[in-house]
Amino acid sequence: MSLKRDCRMGNLLLMLLTAMCYISCAVHSTFAADTSFVIKNRVIHKIDPRVFGQFMERPSWGEIGVEGGLIPGTRKLQPGVLKMLEEMEIPIIRFPGGTDVDFMDWRDMVDNVPGRTGQRPVSTGHRGHKVTNNFGYDEFLQLCEHLGSETIVVVNFRDALLNVKPLEEAAAHAASLVAYCNAPVGAKLPEGMYDWPSLRANNGRTRPYRVKYFQIGNETWAFVRKLKEMHGAAAPQFYARCVKAYIDAMRSVDPSIEIIVDGHDGNMSGIIRQVRERLGDEISHFATHFYSPWSITKVLKNGREVPGHEIPAADIWHAWTAVGRFDSQGRSVLDHPGIEAARKNGYKVGVTEWNWNGWWRLRGPEPALNSSYAKGIGAASYIHAFMRAADVIEIGCQSMLVGNSWGIHAIWADRAGEMAPHYMPTGQMTM
Repeated sequence: MSLKRDCRMGNLLLMLLTAMCYISCAVHSTFAADTSFVIKNRVIHKIDPRVFGQFMERPSWGEIGVEGGLIPGTRKLQPGVLKMLEEMEIPIIRFPGGTDVDFMDWRDMVDNVPGRTGQRPVSTGHRGHKVTNNFGYDEFLQLCEHLGSETIVVVNFRDALLNVKPLEEAAAHAASLVAYCNAPVGAKLPEGMYDWPSLRANNGRTRPYRVKYFQIGNETWAFVRKLKEMHGAAAPQFYARCVKAYIDAMRSVDPSIEIIVDGHDGNMSGIIRQVRERLGDEISHFATHFYSPWSITKVLKNGREVPGHEIPAADIWHAWTAVGRFDSQGRSVLDHPGIEAARKNGYKVGVTEWNWNGWWRLRGPEPALNSSYAKGIGAASYIHAFMRAADVIEIGCQSMLVGNSWGIHAIWADRAGEMAPHYMPTGQMTM
């Protein structure tokens, strides 16, 4: 953790202590003379700075992410966006997806691919929407070098799981991305693999990028229903076999890489148990994602549904800033099977996507509050919960780093480059 971030956390601690002292004084004068707060200087966990990481997504539907933060018509970030990225001191950044990563070909994001004419093609996402590939792997990895950030690169896993391609071919395709990123020019590659390191050099980068983390697939719980239709009771074994094939193929190119796979989200528990038991020693982190409160379609007060416009702004503020679960002492905590399983079985967790992500969808008049600042404090609640679970959570990637329409970005950027970028409160909580 940098000195700059140490100072920021120190200032935050000072403000919290000051606030606690103020509250204590108020309680003494208003309620009872024997009321007091005890502050203990006790280390609970060592916090990995990578918990303050970010997710630089390139979605295709309703948002184009970092593609909208470029100087129009170029592959260069807008100067204001770059300056803000530098100020954030991000320890680790995940790229490029997201849901679309399991529906796209990584080669569309680099230049001069054999058999392809012209510039990088426009890609089609999982809903049929289009997204440009102006900000590809070379642009991203060189940005991370400039920022001093570690990287997580996500590879397409759906091709193997749902037999879009034969397993060996799909695994080799993922391994070819490892070769483009990490293999030295002239390195011995697996038999039949194209010389991706030489292509990287032809594209202007001779030295390997040395990407440390590769994540196999994204939110693969979305494919489990189809997987079980295809393989029945043998679905967990097939899933684990696919993971093993990917790990073997990717490490045949670079044995030093660390592997992240999906954890206990959705309907993955039985599958992940199989993966953990068979391949646990080969996996560095099991991933999970946290988003809430999502679409707010009704409001309950004391168990009774009430019209949203009747809720006072103060009550909305308290609800929005208390995302997740709070214990009896008012501390933000995580109530998730993957966290408890990690503690029980001794493995580490990477929260590779998370944020306060919600919006009003009520009939009738608008509620009294729709505050980005409340969402920011809600995001801070997540951060506090991650820090309290730092015995197992080592990585956090807030979604999304640069964007312009979803409202959960750390940096808002104007696609036309006419308006200056600015920070959003949720993203500022990781700085």
